[in-house]
Parts: sequence; C-alpha cells; structure tokens
Amino acid sequence: MILILSEIYLCYYFPMFTFMNYILTPEFMVIVSLAIFLYSFFKDSRRFRNAVFLLILLVALFVWSVKYSGIFRLATLYSSIFVTTFIFLIFIIPFLLMVNSIQMLRREGFHITSFLSIGFGIFILAGEFYFMTSMMVAVSNFIDHQIHFIQDFPTMIKMGFGFTVLYISLVFVAFMFYSIFIQILPRHVDFDYVVVLGAGLIDGLRPTKLLANRLDKAIRVFNKSVSSCYIVVSGGQGSDEKVSEAEAMRTYLIDKGIKNHQIIMEDKSVNTFENMRNSYEIIKRRGGRMQIAVVTSNFHVYRALLLCRSLDIPAIGIGAPIALYFWPSAMIREYVALCKHYLKGYLLGWFIFVGFFLTVLSVFL
Repeated sequence: MILILSEIYLCYYFPMFTFMNYILTPEFMVIVSLAIFLYSFFKDSRRFRNAVFLLILLVALFVWSVKYSGIFRLATLYSSIFVTTFIFLIFIIPFLLMVNSIQMLRREGFHITSFLSIGFGIFILAGEFYFMTSMMVAVSNFIDHQIHFIQDFPTMIKMGFGFTVLYISLVFVAFMFYSIFIQILPRHVDFDYVVVLGAGLIDGLRPTKLLANRLDKAIRVFNKSVSSCYIVVSGGQGSDEKVSEAEAMRTYLIDKGIKNHQIIMEDKSVNTFENMRNSYEIIKRRGGRMQIAVVTSNFHVYRALLLCRSLDIPAIGIGAPIALYFWPSAMIREYVALCKHYLKGYLLGWFIFVGFFLTVLSVFL
C-alpha cells in the first residue's frame, strides 16, 4: 500500500507540485504579466484592461525585486520606490485630497466638483478604518475561538466594505498610472488633422484657461507637422454662450497666427462623444492619410481615446497641461465616467475581487 501511494505521489503529485513551484516564481510571474501586457497594449493601446495589466506587472516586479533586493541594486531601488509609493497612496493621499478640496473651494468657488476630492478622501479613510478594525476583530475571534468569521455577519460586512474601497482604489490607481503612461510614449508628429475638444467659454465669448491651454498645445502640434495640416475646432453653443465654442476657438487661433483656411469648424456637438463623431465625419469627407491627433486636457486624454476606439477613429491622444490643483478632482470625474462606461465589467470585477478575499478569510478565520 505504501509503495502504491509513493508511486502515485511520484507520478502525479510530485510533478504537479514541482510545476506549481515553477510557475509561482517571481521570474515566471514577471515574464507572463509582461507578455500579457505587451500583447494587449500593442493589439490596442486604448483598452482599459491595459491599465489593469500594467498594475499587475508592477506588482509582479515588486515581488521579484523583494526576492533579489540586496543582490541587484535595481531590485533594491524598485522595491524601495514601490513600498514608499504604496505607503504614500494608502496613508497620505486621502489627506492630500482633503487639502485639495479646500484649494478647489478657494479658487473655483462653491461647486459640487470642489467636494469630489474630500469625498473620495473620506471614503478611502473610512474603508481603511473598517478594514483594519474588522480584521483585528476577526483575528481576535479566531485566536480566542469565540466565533467563526463567516458567522460574524457585521464584521464580514465591514470587511466587505474595506475590500470594496481597496478595489475602487486599486482600479483608480491603475487608471491614473496608465493615463500618464499612455501620454509619455513616443509618437509620430506629422498629422493631417488636429482635433481640439471644447471646454467652455468665459462670458460666453472667450476660451477658458483650460480651453486656451488646449488650443496652445494644438498650435504646437500643428507647427511640428510637416505635411498639410488642419486644426478641427469642435464645440457647439451652450444656452449661456453668445457664440459656439468652435467660433471662439477659431478667433483665438487666428489671433495666434493660424490662417483661416487652416481651421475647420465643427459647431454642433454638445459632449465629447459628439465632438469625436462629428469631427470624424468631417474628416472622412475631406479625406487624407487619416493621421489624426486629438488634443484635450491631460486628464481627459484616455477617455477621449476610449471614445475614439468605440467610434473606430484612428487617433492619437495628446494632453494639454492644467493647473495642478485642478488635476485630482478632474481625474476623479474621469474615473467615475470610465466606471459608468464599463459598468458591467467593473461590477463583475468587484464581485470577484471582494468575493475571493472574503472566501479566503472565511476558510482561514
């Protein structure tokens, strides 16, 4: 009997354990996560899954760097940066978000967007508090043999909330890093069309600072293009505006030295989706190589590219700078819009993430 069991172990379990030990090595994790990310990225850089794959790759690199920390200087440096960034994101960012909300109130006035940062910061702190306190209660109950984790419904609910906040935070971090990553990649500089997305007017006549930054960036992109290039200004007329955003942008560009015949107006759109759809219809009618650049604010680039993907527009996104204090609230708004766009997949990911960790804890606690 012992010989039979030994033979079964040697023939089946031992190779399986050996295989599992091999595939769970940091090196294997890095190679696989890198391959998946590169495949997905080069297949379509505008897919949101790339943001998640990039985050997984960064975590895999951290596991590798921990193993080789002290052996390779690069591994030590990366692990130090990763831990520092993690601590910063977990413990410092929530308070900085609250400070940012105060700055928004002072500079932008009383508006709902001014409270986005403080709301998100409090939400993260609440999640961290419930996660840590419920974890301590669950561990204490396990040590004292008082009650099983799965029987302690209030603690499980608090833990579920904590994991929900962790999930939302991780996806937000993935979105934030990928939004930055996709803008620093090398790109060609020769375009047929430079599409500028509208962003409101001052007194119904003049471009806002946000829109002026987009237009200035579009001018720089336009001037670098060696081929015949046109700037497409896209934006309709709001109820409180005296002219369309496209007309105001055209006037601004002419004042900056762009010729009138080099400007194409799209003045019917009322949102980003219509900006892209209407502009592309004009571009298709005019023809060309279809080398298109979409210029918008840096926080808005990724979502604009997602819309381009949904409309099958072969465009490259280029970000214009914004005031630093405005960036956190803007990124939160973009994140909410992104979650709405991928609502089914987002909720499925949340269900799997929270369900997995609660199941694991129920087994061990």
